[in-house]
Amino acid sequence: MSIDLLTNDDQEASTSTQPPKDTPTTHNFTMDDLSKLLDIKLENNKKSIIIDLKTTIESEINKAISKLRQEITQHTIILKNDQEKIKNDIHNINQKIKKLELENEELKKQIQEFRKHDHTSNSEKVVDNYKKIVLYGLKEYHQETEYDLHSRIINIFHEILDINITGYLEEVTRIGKFRPRQQRPIVIELISKRCTKYILQNAKQFRNTGLAICEHLDQQSLQTRKKLREGLILARKSGHHAIIRNNALIVNGSVVQTQAATTTNNCNESSKSIEPERDAENTSYATNTSSYNFRH
Repeated sequence: MSIDLLTNDDQEASTSTQPPKDTPTTHNFTMDDLSKLLDIKLENNKKSIIIDLKTTIESEINKAISKLRQEITQHTIILKNDQEKIKNDIHNINQKIKKLELENEELKKQIQEFRKHDHTSNSEKVVDNYKKIVLYGLKEYHQETEYDLHSRIINIFHEILDINITGYLEEVTRIGKFRPRQQRPIVIELISKRCTKYILQNAKQFRNTGLAICEHLDQQSLQTRKKLREGLILARKSGHHAIIRNNALIVNGSVVQTQAATTTNNCNESSKSIEPERDAENTSYATNTSSYNFRH
Protein backbone atom coordinates (compact mmCIF):
# COMPACT_ATOMS: atom_id res chain seq x y z
CA MET A 1 0.00 0.00 0.00
CA SER A 2 1.29 3.34 -0.75
CA ILE A 3 1.94 6.10 1.72
CA ASP A 4 -0.49 8.45 0.05
CA LEU A 5 -3.27 6.02 0.43
CA LEU A 6 -2.51 5.60 4.10
CA THR A 7 -2.40 9.29 4.55
CA ASN A 8 -5.72 9.75 2.86
CA ASP A 9 -7.26 6.99 4.95
CA ASP A 10 -5.98 8.58 8.13
CA GLN A 11 -7.39 11.92 7.11
CA GLU A 12 -10.74 10.44 6.32
CA ALA A 13 -10.77 8.54 9.57
CA SER A 14 -9.88 11.61 11.51
CA THR A 15 -12.45 13.51 9.62
CA SER A 16 -15.11 10.94 10.33
CA THR A 17 -14.25 10.60 14.00
CA GLN A 18 -14.18 14.35 14.77
CA PRO A 19 -17.55 15.99 15.55
CA PRO A 20 -18.85 18.77 13.41
CA LYS A 21 -17.77 22.21 14.33
CA ASP A 22 -21.30 23.60 14.56
CA THR A 23 -22.75 20.96 16.95
CA PRO A 24 -22.20 22.92 20.14
CA THR A 25 -23.80 25.98 18.55
CA THR A 26 -26.85 23.97 17.50
CA HIS A 27 -27.25 22.58 21.05
CA ASN A 28 -27.11 26.03 22.70
CA PHE A 29 -29.77 27.44 20.37
CA THR A 30 -32.18 24.66 21.17
CA MET A 31 -31.97 25.25 24.95
CA ASP A 32 -32.54 28.96 24.56
CA ASP A 33 -35.36 28.34 22.24
CA LEU A 34 -36.88 25.83 24.65
CA SER A 35 -36.58 28.32 27.47
CA LYS A 36 -38.27 30.93 25.40
CA LEU A 37 -40.93 28.48 24.37
CA LEU A 38 -41.50 27.59 28.00
CA ASP A 39 -41.75 31.22 28.92
CA ILE A 40 -44.20 31.79 26.11
CA LYS A 41 -46.20 28.75 27.11
CA LEU A 42 -46.24 29.85 30.73
CA GLU A 43 -47.30 33.32 29.74
CA ASN A 44 -50.02 31.95 27.52
CA ASN A 45 -51.18 29.60 30.27
CA LYS A 46 -51.15 32.48 32.69
CA LYS A 47 -53.20 34.60 30.35
CA SER A 48 -55.54 31.70 29.69
CA ILE A 49 -55.97 31.10 33.41
CA ILE A 50 -56.60 34.78 34.00
CA ILE A 51 -59.11 34.84 31.17
CA ASP A 52 -60.81 31.72 32.55
CA LEU A 53 -60.86 33.22 36.03
CA LYS A 54 -62.29 36.46 34.70
CA THR A 55 -64.87 34.54 32.73
CA THR A 56 -65.75 32.38 35.73
CA ILE A 57 -65.91 35.38 38.06
CA GLU A 58 -67.99 37.36 35.59
CA SER A 59 -70.27 34.38 35.11
CA GLU A 60 -70.72 33.94 38.87
CA ILE A 61 -71.23 37.65 39.31
CA ASN A 62 -73.79 37.66 36.52
CA LYS A 63 -75.52 34.66 38.07
CA ALA A 64 -75.54 36.37 41.47
CA ILE A 65 -76.81 39.61 39.94
CA SER A 66 -79.47 37.71 38.02
CA LYS A 67 -80.54 35.85 41.15
CA LEU A 68 -80.56 39.08 43.13
CA ARG A 69 -82.63 40.75 40.44
CA GLN A 70 -85.09 37.87 40.52
CA GLU A 71 -85.33 38.06 44.29
CA ILE A 72 -85.76 41.83 44.14
CA THR A 73 -88.40 41.40 41.46
CA GLN A 74 -90.22 38.79 43.53
CA HIS A 75 -90.00 40.95 46.65
CA THR A 76 -91.19 43.92 44.64
CA ILE A 77 -94.16 41.93 43.38
CA ILE A 78 -94.90 40.73 46.91
CA LEU A 79 -94.63 44.29 48.23
CA LYS A 80 -96.92 45.55 45.48
CA ASN A 81 -99.43 42.84 46.30
CA ASP A 82 -99.16 43.66 50.00
CA GLN A 83 -99.54 47.33 49.18
CA GLU A 84 -102.65 46.63 47.13
CA LYS A 85 -103.99 44.48 49.93
CA ILE A 86 -103.30 47.23 52.45
CA LYS A 87 -105.04 49.73 50.16
CA ASN A 88 -108.03 47.42 49.92
CA ASP A 89 -108.01 46.90 53.68
CA ILE A 90 -107.83 50.66 54.24
CA HIS A 91 -110.67 51.14 51.79
CA ASN A 92 -112.75 48.50 53.54
CA ILE A 93 -111.96 50.03 56.92
CA ASN A 94 -112.95 53.46 55.64
CA GLN A 95 -116.19 52.00 54.34
CA LYS A 96 -116.83 50.36 57.70
CA ILE A 97 -116.01 53.61 59.48
CA LYS A 98 -118.44 55.48 57.24
CA LYS A 99 -121.05 52.82 57.92
CA LEU A 100 -120.41 53.06 61.66
CA GLU A 101 -120.62 56.84 61.48
CA LEU A 102 -123.95 56.57 59.71
CA GLU A 103 -125.15 54.04 62.27
CA ASN A 104 -123.88 56.30 65.04
CA GLU A 105 -125.78 59.24 63.61
CA GLU A 106 -128.85 57.06 63.29
CA LEU A 107 -128.46 55.91 66.89
CA LYS A 108 -128.08 59.52 68.02
CA LYS A 109 -131.29 60.40 66.23
CA GLN A 110 -133.02 57.38 67.75
CA ILE A 111 -131.72 58.31 71.21
CA GLN A 112 -132.97 61.86 70.75
CA GLU A 113 -136.32 60.56 69.57
CA PHE A 114 -136.38 58.13 72.47
CA ARG A 115 -135.59 60.91 74.94
CA LYS A 116 -138.32 63.05 73.45
CA HIS A 117 -140.69 60.10 73.55
CA ASP A 118 -139.59 59.21 77.08
CA HIS A 119 -140.05 62.80 78.19
CA THR A 120 -143.46 62.83 76.55
CA SER A 121 -144.30 59.48 78.14
CA ASN A 122 -143.17 60.72 81.55
CA SER A 123 -145.27 63.83 81.08
CA GLU A 124 -148.21 61.68 80.10
CA LYS A 125 -147.59 59.44 83.11
CA VAL A 126 -147.54 62.47 85.38
CA VAL A 127 -150.78 63.66 83.82
CA ASP A 128 -152.24 60.18 84.22
CA ASN A 129 -151.13 60.09 87.85
CA TYR A 130 -153.01 63.33 88.40
CA LYS A 131 -156.13 61.41 87.50
CA LYS A 132 -155.41 58.46 89.79
CA ILE A 133 -156.12 57.92 93.46
CA VAL A 134 -155.49 54.97 95.76
CA LEU A 135 -158.22 53.59 98.00
CA TYR A 136 -157.12 51.63 101.08
CA GLY A 137 -159.18 49.39 103.33
CA LEU A 138 -161.95 48.27 101.00
CA LYS A 139 -162.86 44.68 101.81
CA GLU A 140 -161.95 42.24 99.07
CA TYR A 141 -164.03 39.30 97.96
CA HIS A 142 -162.59 36.37 96.08
CA GLN A 143 -163.59 36.28 92.40
CA GLU A 144 -165.41 39.57 92.68
CA THR A 145 -166.42 40.88 89.26
CA GLU A 146 -165.27 44.23 87.97
CA TYR A 147 -168.86 45.41 87.76
CA ASP A 148 -169.49 44.61 91.43
CA LEU A 149 -166.27 46.36 92.45
CA HIS A 150 -167.23 49.44 90.43
CA SER A 151 -170.65 49.47 92.04
CA ARG A 152 -169.17 49.27 95.55
CA ILE A 153 -166.73 52.10 94.84
CA ILE A 154 -169.47 54.29 93.38
CA ASN A 155 -171.65 53.67 96.45
CA ILE A 156 -168.75 54.45 98.83
CA PHE A 157 -168.04 57.84 97.24
CA HIS A 158 -171.73 58.60 97.15
CA GLU A 159 -172.17 57.78 100.85
CA ILE A 160 -169.02 59.50 102.13
CA LEU A 161 -168.54 62.48 99.79
CA ASP A 162 -172.07 62.67 98.41
CA ILE A 163 -170.81 62.65 94.81
CA ASN A 164 -171.72 60.46 91.85
CA ILE A 165 -168.65 59.17 89.99
CA THR A 166 -170.55 56.76 87.76
CA GLY A 167 -169.49 58.54 84.58
CA TYR A 168 -165.99 59.36 85.81
CA LEU A 169 -164.54 55.91 86.43
CA GLU A 170 -161.93 55.00 83.83
CA GLU A 171 -160.23 51.98 85.36
CA VAL A 172 -160.08 50.19 88.70
CA THR A 173 -157.18 47.89 89.57
CA ARG A 174 -156.10 46.15 92.75
CA ILE A 175 -152.39 46.10 93.59
CA GLY A 176 -150.65 42.79 94.24
CA LYS A 177 -151.90 39.23 94.46
CA PHE A 178 -155.02 38.11 96.26
CA ARG A 179 -154.46 36.85 99.80
CA PRO A 180 -157.14 35.90 102.28
CA ARG A 181 -157.79 38.34 105.13
CA GLN A 182 -155.88 41.09 103.39
CA GLN A 183 -157.25 44.06 101.53
CA ARG A 184 -155.17 45.08 98.57
CA PRO A 185 -155.09 48.79 97.74
CA ILE A 186 -157.15 49.84 94.74
CA VAL A 187 -155.86 52.24 92.09
CA ILE A 188 -158.80 54.24 90.78
CA GLU A 189 -158.30 56.15 87.54
CA LEU A 190 -160.82 58.88 86.78
CA ILE A 191 -161.39 60.60 83.47
CA SER A 192 -161.42 64.03 85.10
CA LYS A 193 -158.47 65.60 86.88
CA ARG A 194 -160.88 68.03 88.44
CA CYS A 195 -162.83 65.18 90.01
CA THR A 196 -159.62 63.61 91.31
CA LYS A 197 -158.55 66.90 92.86
CA TYR A 198 -161.92 67.33 94.54
CA ILE A 199 -161.75 63.84 96.08
CA LEU A 200 -158.21 64.37 97.42
CA GLN A 201 -159.16 67.75 98.86
CA ASN A 202 -161.98 66.06 100.78
CA ALA A 203 -159.99 62.99 101.79
CA LYS A 204 -160.52 63.89 105.47
CA GLN A 205 -164.12 62.74 105.11
CA PHE A 206 -162.83 59.14 105.03
CA ARG A 207 -161.60 59.33 108.63
CA ASN A 208 -163.13 56.82 111.02
CA THR A 209 -164.63 54.87 108.10
CA GLY A 210 -161.96 52.19 107.89
CA LEU A 211 -161.02 53.59 104.50
CA ALA A 212 -158.45 56.06 103.27
CA ILE A 213 -157.86 57.95 100.06
CA CYS A 214 -154.38 58.87 98.89
CA GLU A 215 -152.80 60.24 95.75
CA HIS A 216 -151.15 57.82 93.33
CA LEU A 217 -147.36 58.11 93.11
CA ASP A 218 -144.81 56.65 90.71
CA GLN A 219 -141.73 54.76 91.93
CA GLN A 220 -139.50 57.83 92.07
CA SER A 221 -142.07 59.78 94.04
CA LEU A 222 -142.57 56.79 96.32
CA GLN A 223 -138.86 56.67 97.10
CA THR A 224 -138.79 60.39 97.80
CA ARG A 225 -141.90 60.14 99.95
CA LYS A 226 -140.32 57.25 101.82
CA LYS A 227 -137.36 59.45 102.74
CA LEU A 228 -139.74 62.16 103.90
CA ARG A 229 -141.59 59.60 106.02
CA GLU A 230 -138.33 58.41 107.57
CA GLY A 231 -137.47 62.00 108.47
CA LEU A 232 -140.96 62.51 109.85
CA ILE A 233 -140.76 59.45 112.11
CA LEU A 234 -137.27 60.37 113.30
CA ALA A 235 -138.34 63.92 114.12
CA ARG A 236 -141.40 62.77 116.05
CA LYS A 237 -139.36 60.23 118.01
CA SER A 238 -137.07 63.09 118.99
CA GLY A 239 -140.04 64.98 120.41
CA HIS A 240 -140.44 67.50 117.60
CA HIS A 241 -143.64 68.50 115.92
CA ALA A 242 -143.30 67.23 112.36
CA ILE A 243 -145.67 66.96 109.42
CA ILE A 244 -145.44 66.45 105.67
CA ARG A 245 -147.26 69.14 103.78
CA ASN A 246 -147.05 70.24 100.15
CA ASN A 247 -144.27 67.79 99.38
CA ALA A 248 -142.10 69.09 102.22
CA LEU A 249 -141.12 67.90 105.69
CA ILE A 250 -141.93 70.58 108.21
CA VAL A 251 -140.38 70.30 111.67
CA ASN A 252 -141.39 72.82 114.34
CA GLY A 253 -142.79 75.10 111.65
CA SER A 254 -139.65 75.09 109.46
CA VAL A 255 -139.17 73.27 106.17
CA VAL A 256 -136.21 70.91 106.51
CA GLN A 257 -136.71 68.68 103.48
CA THR A 258 -138.61 69.11 100.24
CA GLN A 259 -139.84 66.57 97.75
CA ALA A 260 -139.00 67.07 94.08
CA ALA A 261 -142.36 65.85 92.88
CA THR A 262 -145.37 67.43 91.26
CA THR A 263 -148.07 65.56 93.14
CA THR A 264 -149.64 66.82 96.37
CA ASN A 265 -149.67 65.11 99.72
CA ASN A 266 -153.17 64.78 101.07
CA CYS A 267 -152.63 61.31 102.43
CA ASN A 268 -151.13 62.44 105.75
CA GLU A 269 -154.13 64.60 106.56
CA SER A 270 -156.69 61.96 105.62
CA SER A 271 -155.22 58.89 107.27
CA LYS A 272 -153.55 59.51 110.61
CA SER A 273 -155.50 56.94 112.61
CA ILE A 274 -155.67 53.86 110.37
CA GLU A 275 -153.08 51.29 109.35
CA PRO A 276 -153.70 49.00 106.34
CA GLU A 277 -152.57 45.43 106.14
CA ARG A 278 -150.38 44.92 103.09
CA ASP A 279 -148.64 42.03 101.40
CA ALA A 280 -145.09 42.16 100.07
CA GLU A 281 -146.18 43.50 96.71
CA ASN A 282 -147.82 46.68 97.93
CA THR A 283 -145.47 47.63 100.75
CA SER A 284 -144.20 50.51 98.65
CA TYR A 285 -147.54 52.21 99.10
CA ALA A 286 -146.96 52.28 102.83
CA THR A 287 -144.89 55.38 102.28
CA ASN A 288 -147.95 57.22 100.94
CA THR A 289 -150.02 57.01 104.09
CA SER A 290 -149.77 57.41 107.81
CA SER A 291 -150.66 54.55 110.15
CA TYR A 292 -153.92 52.86 109.17
CA ASN A 293 -156.12 50.43 111.09
CA PHE A 294 -158.74 49.19 108.65
CA ARG A 295 -162.18 48.11 109.83
CA HIS A 296 -164.52 45.90 107.80
